[in-house]
Amino acid sequence: MILGGCRSGFQTIVAPGSDGGSADAGDAAGCTPGCVDDVWCVDGAEQRTCALGCDPSGRCHQVIPSNLPQPLAIPAGTANVVVPDGETWVLDSVEGRIDAWRGSPEGDPERLVRGVLADGDTTGIVFDELMVADGLRDMGVVRVASLTIEEGATLQAKGDNVLIIVSEGDIVVRGRLSVAAFRLPAPGGPGAGGFQGSRRNDGRGPGGGLEGQTGQPFTFGGGGGGSYGSAGAPGGTGNFDGTGLPGEGGATYGEPTLIPLIGGSAGGAGASFTSEGSIGGNGGGALQLVSQTRILLGSQGRVDASGGGGLRGRGGGSGGGSGGAILLEAPTVDVEVGALLGVSGGAGARGITPDDCGVSQEESEDGADGRAERTPAPGTSTMVCSGGGGAGSDSEGEPRAGKDARDAGGGGGGAGRIRINTGDPDPSRFELHVVPALTTDMVSLGVPQTTADQL
Repeated sequence: MILGGCRSGFQTIVAPGSDGGSADAGDAAGCTPGCVDDVWCVDGAEQRTCALGCDPSGRCHQVIPSNLPQPLAIPAGTANVVVPDGETWVLDSVEGRIDAWRGSPEGDPERLVRGVLADGDTTGIVFDELMVADGLRDMGVVRVASLTIEEGATLQAKGDNVLIIVSEGDIVVRGRLSVAAFRLPAPGGPGAGGFQGSRRNDGRGPGGGLEGQTGQPFTFGGGGGGSYGSAGAPGGTGNFDGTGLPGEGGATYGEPTLIPLIGGSAGGAGASFTSEGSIGGNGGGALQLVSQTRILLGSQGRVDASGGGGLRGRGGGSGGGSGGAILLEAPTVDVEVGALLGVSGGAGARGITPDDCGVSQEESEDGADGRAERTPAPGTSTMVCSGGGGAGSDSEGEPRAGKDARDAGGGGGGAGRIRINTGDPDPSRFELHVVPALTTDMVSLGVPQTTADQL
């Protein structure tokens, strides 16, 4: 961040934010100030197209963010934030603190900054925490002038609060913007606002998968996948005598509008006699992006709220976590060929069998994490006495059940929800850019509420 001219690891440029529409390619000097025929002449020098029309004051109509109180008593940010190629930033949605590394967390990254507070007085990035009633997750709200995530860069969010980013100017995602469940940086966890898995228990969250059941003699059912927009799949049956019953997937929940904004649910644990049982996959988080001008997803851009795979342990395999939520709101949302938004569920874990099964000990295996790609998180393979975990949700939002075995596999997690509110919600513009598919009831389009609705 450039603070007082001294680089401390972030490349944040503090500059005035824009206000209104998107600049025309052929901006003309010397235009007449005001807003006519959905074109706003800014300061008599720059023309901007108003995708939501002109307001009575002679400016572009503004987007009124969903889920936030109005008027919003959080000051506007002044920073034009750039996450550079090769850097990974991790934002805590509860405290507003940012850690940054150069390089991938999977390798040996160089830590650039530890715990910089998003403080509007010093960084131009404004953060506030808004409390929510009715048992819902609180909201971490970030305000900036603009946000750009360069190709090869990652902005990842964690913490109990859902994350809402409000920008006065453009939000451009050419790299990866993630509230997906994650494993690195250690110790990993759900994405911002997602629900965490646990041992020997049902998954947390409104759609948490159910724990597998223990049968006799020593058969262990797999945990059910977490649910959200679609149902998680059941675990496999501990089938030596059929009494190791599987955990079922949780109940579906949430509204297509993503009002309120809720994260994904965890998978259920696999049945176990020990304290070393499997842990349900973590749920994907919840992300809302609001721009008063434009949201652009580049050809390599990924916005990811996928669920995590079930985590290995002794006994039945655990269920995968469900995908979370992505809500985009802007006058214009543009997507280049190759860009994707994904809320896929994670895969279930494989069960584990000690060497009293007549074979040498068979290792458990974690389920794969969901991802913002067209292929689902793959299931794990079945061995002699260890059932494979089911795959996470596919393009239709359908996960796969865990496999039956003495120590059965966990079920795959269900898909989350995606909502895009824009001035031109033409399905043909987005049908190739969302997972699950636009034809499912997990993805919907609409128009944002604007200042025109308040007249």
